[in-house]
Amino acid sequence: AVAYSTYEKADALLNEIYRYLKDTLPEEEFALLEQDELNWIESKNYKMEEAASEYQGGSLETFMRYDAGLAVTEERCEYLITLIK
Repeated sequence: AVAYSTYEKADALLNEIYRYLKDTLPEEEFALLEQDELNWIESKNYKMEEAASEYQGGSLETFMRYDAGLAVTEERCEYLITLIK
């Protein structure tokens, strides 16, 4: 439950940063970011499932899924922050 809660907080922060960028970036730049974001989401989901699959059916499966999600989401937040002008 803690891993999921922590992941959800990071995801909420990512969405807040993304909305800010949507409101402040020039339209052309945001269009590129939007496509990049869709690709990133696919990659994040893959990494989360890959991490969980190693523990499929075990007590660590859910923890590993959200721990992996947290790691890539924090990295993405850091990246998106660099785009703020």
